[in-house]
Amino acid sequence: MKELLEYILSSLIEDGYEFDEKEEDGKTIFEIKVVPDKIGLLIGKRGRVIKAVQDIVKIKARLENKIVYVKVVEKE
Repeated sequence: MKELLEYILSSLIEDGYEFDEKEEDGKTIFEIKVVPDKIGLLIGKRGRVIKAVQDIVKIKARLENKIVYVKVVEKE
């Protein structure tokens, strides 16, 4: 799943981001840190882009019987 998310992010915003993977209570949390001037590219109009990214990752997780969450945080 990490490779899938890396592929999607590199296609959308190319650079200016990093993400961490955390395990918590049997759930995987991907926290995407994006620089402020590119965060709009990832979120998209009305949140459509990030919702689509979350849906794709959740579908992949469901096929592997896992629970995954994707969060976006502004990088400092």
